[in-house]
Amino acid sequence: MATINIYLFGKPSWELDLEQELDKTFVDELSELRENLYDRLSIAGISIETLFKAGWEAYGTLYDVEMCKDITTEEAKKELKELELEYLIENVNEYEDDEE
Repeated sequence: MATINIYLFGKPSWELDLEQELDKTFVDELSELRENLYDRLSIAGISIETLFKAGWEAYGTLYDVEMCKDITTEEAKKELKELELEYLIENVNEYEDDEE
């Protein structure tokens, strides 16, 4: 089974350097992060919707969405190219079910 992890966002301290005295430049950093998150979540939403339409299933994890489909990783990579989601190819993994 192929899986694809689509990162959404992490802890605030991963996104910003918060453990320091903050000055007025923090507002600029916050605005930049807001734009980055908007872009990232917009792309993730479009990608997840496209994968749903292609028969993938989704599971939520702590910081991302894991998409899965009962195909090989090579088939998944080919499908991502066909769906114009090439940026996700590096996130393709093989999940081996222990029950098999």
